[in-house]
Amino acid sequence: MKKISLVIPVYHEEESLPIFFEVVNPVIESLSKKYDFELVFVTDMPDHGTYDLLIEKQKHQSNIVVVRLSRSFGHEEAVAAGLKVAKGDAVIPLDGDLQDDPNVITQMIEKWEEGYQVVNGKRSSREEKGLSKLFVKTFYKLFHKWSKKINVPMNVGDFRLLDRIVVDQINSLGEKFRVLKIEVPYVGYKTTEVTYERKNRVGGKSHYKKSALFKNAFDYFTVISDKLLTVVFKIALVSFVLSIFALLILLVFYILQKTNTVDFHISAAGYVAWLISGVVVLLFSFIEFSLFIIGGYANRAYVEASNRPVYIIESVKYADGKKE
Repeated sequence: MKKISLVIPVYHEEESLPIFFEVVNPVIESLSKKYDFELVFVTDMPDHGTYDLLIEKQKHQSNIVVVRLSRSFGHEEAVAAGLKVAKGDAVIPLDGDLQDDPNVITQMIEKWEEGYQVVNGKRSSREEKGLSKLFVKTFYKLFHKWSKKINVPMNVGDFRLLDRIVVDQINSLGEKFRVLKIEVPYVGYKTTEVTYERKNRVGGKSHYKKSALFKNAFDYFTVISDKLLTVVFKIALVSFVLSIFALLILLVFYILQKTNTVDFHISAAGYVAWLISGVVVLLFSFIEFSLFIIGGYANRAYVEASNRPVYIIESVKYADGKKE
């Protein structure tokens, strides 16, 4: 019997987990005649509430595996730890707040049985509104455009089915900065998708801050492409042209003032002072922006060179009492 592993990173999900089991258990029970399921939950050391809840649930549900990290490393790192522990012939990462619809799992497995090794869950709609929705939409468009060499799909997150061979390849990747939505298309293999509507979380509150949108977008871009450096070059070129243009205007003002060709109501010196101030502000802004971009790439290089582990697993606990 083939085994399917669900990898569920959780962080302070005491309210949503009981609902999660109510929805997920019927799905896996409906497939239990053909597949053996394991639910690999990944939590961290500070989150005692969620960990204790899972350990208690494990006493009554033998297919639960509880992975505990030594500290809070982050969402992507938790997913990477889950992929490492999961033993399934296919692995499906999904959120514990039910924003990813577990009912889609059946469709993913059907596509997998047809021979596809990656089955992406593509979101048909998003819950963001206003500026957040505009930001996310713009991000995905640029992200897709700049990553054409590895074809990162639009509106696809971590929710997807991965064949064992794909999981093994991802686990073998050496980079320290992990982004699953980049790693999966990077390793390739036969891919398809199923569409679903992403929902609001079922309980508790999200610990994902809106301010993290920009940071994550910037981090993803520095991983996927060096095109931000090209952007810096283009801005530098525009700044150079503007500077030359400003100097030419300064020269024209000087000539007009010396030849008394035009009687300025505002002195030429006043115009020049205003113009130079604008150019100086522009150049300093560009320098700060350039240092920010270059610093992002330098930080990626530092993280890779430091060779620290992506995550540290404190323990892996199984329902039969086995602990790793």
